[in-house]
Amino acid sequence: MTALMASSLCITSNCFAAESDTQGAQPVVLERVAITDITTDKKYPGSVRASRTANLAFRVAGPLVRVDIKSGDAVKKGQILMQIDPQDYEDRIRVLKAQKAGAVAQLQTASLDYGRIQTLFKKNVVPEVDYDHARNGVNTLTASVDAVEAQLVIARHQLAYTTLRAPFDAIITARFIDNYEMVQPGRPVVGLHDIDTLEVEIKVPENEIIRQSPRRGATAIVSFPAKPDRRFNMSLHEFNTSSDPVTRTYSMVFTLPPPDGFMVLPGMTADVFWSAGEGENSGITVPSKAIVTDSSGGSSVWVFDEATSTAEMKKVEVGGLIGSSRILISGGLAPGEQIVIQGVDFIRSNMKLNAVPGKGSLE
Repeated sequence: MTALMASSLCITSNCFAAESDTQGAQPVVLERVAITDITTDKKYPGSVRASRTANLAFRVAGPLVRVDIKSGDAVKKGQILMQIDPQDYEDRIRVLKAQKAGAVAQLQTASLDYGRIQTLFKKNVVPEVDYDHARNGVNTLTASVDAVEAQLVIARHQLAYTTLRAPFDAIITARFIDNYEMVQPGRPVVGLHDIDTLEVEIKVPENEIIRQSPRRGATAIVSFPAKPDRRFNMSLHEFNTSSDPVTRTYSMVFTLPPPDGFMVLPGMTADVFWSAGEGENSGITVPSKAIVTDSSGGSSVWVFDEATSTAEMKKVEVGGLIGSSRILISGGLAPGEQIVIQGVDFIRSNMKLNAVPGKGSLE
């Protein structure tokens, strides 16, 4: 590259060194390696879900005669959502009440007869077989009254089941049936979810689980793409102790109240910032653009030699992403070394470099 081209490149990027005295030297930007305080919050993509969801169904059959909701409606616990025609179930209750009244009348008559026969039996006026027959008659009719009463309880329950009510405060997500349609027991007719408390789920790699040491109640920060300038506190609600067999990640679920000022709905995406465990508050980090892939497929950086104005590739061990543009280095670099952070794609071993040290031209 000519000196004129190098000068032009410097003007365009506003970060490369001015033309050096060495004709044809490749301009690069350096950063001196140092142990610094690092932001230990790690960023994870997350998805929002409701704390409670349900697809509701009737427990009895019949034609719908009332539908009071549509998708997107907010409902309160106990609010009527749909109603099946109750006429058949009310008629059943009337029939059973009549049967019970008849059974009770028969029981009263049998009880009176049993009382008289019992008196005569004590006086040895009637044989024992008549006494046993009267007593069994009372017992049979008592059982009949109890059976009709049990059927009445079931019938009243079935009548109550003709009214579908919200089990908790919720938002209607879907309605699967229209008014006047015939309902079958167990067929979902409406879906709803509770967004009074939101849940955000993230997937954490196994190597980070050890560092994070998850515990219930641990805090994290969440932001949403619609409002990237606002962040909200969350707490860890639950986490899996077995990994996904395919991704080898662990599910973590955080909870938070609905944000003020805008609506967050299940299915939306979120960015979760979760702090690492104690002891990870300092270390060596480098810009992610300084990392290159070497011939073995590993990670390396170009280390600059001031004496020769050249750089050699050096293998490093990389950790997690710090912030949005820096990588934690867990091995391979020592404080004081200088690495190339811009121009890494244009250099090779023993190439003369025109270097500008310092972190001021980094980003």
